[in-house]
Amino acid sequence: MIFGLGLGSCSGVAGALGLDAIYDSEFPKIFYELGLLGTILFFVLIIPTIIRATKKIKYLHMELLIVVFFLVAGIGSDSLTFFLFDVIFWYSIGRIWNISYLNYRIKND
Repeated sequence: MIFGLGLGSCSGVAGALGLDAIYDSEFPKIFYELGLLGTILFFVLIIPTIIRATKKIKYLHMELLIVVFFLVAGIGSDSLTFFLFDVIFWYSIGRIWNISYLNYRIKND
């Protein structure tokens, strides 16, 4: 499974239609939907983000906590599936990589 089954193919909607679905645990769901390539790309984005936030933890501690919370919650639930909560995760990743936001935090500290 290099490319996976496609986004949403293992979601609760697929289960309601009588197809195989993964209702809990985000990481197996990511693997089946995105495949090996998508899972590797996901972690290639997440691991440097955590490293960057850890190096600048004085300024990015809240964003790091949000990212880590969603990743830990993904062990037992679909934390990255629901759109309203998913936005907070990706916004925090954007904040970690936003240089002007980091410079603003450093300047005002």
